[in-house]
Amino acid sequence: MKKTILNLGKKLDKNTQKNINGGQYSYCPPSPTCYGVFDVPLGSNCGTCDQYHALPFECKMRVKVSVYCFGI
Repeated sequence: MKKTILNLGKKLDKNTQKNINGGQYSYCPPSPTCYGVFDVPLGSNCGTCDQYHALPFECKMRVKVSVYCFGI
């Protein structure tokens, strides 16, 4: 059974691995980690929706964002 489990799936090449979230190096600012959130405690470091939309795609997947940033 162990051999069966170990043979599940397929090997991923390096390019595919880099496309997985966190596998590709990109510069993401260390803060803020949330955007468009207005009901957070005073003193928290949240950015605006405009700052969120200016982030690279890889960084957008690593932060919390409010639905207000999408016009909902």
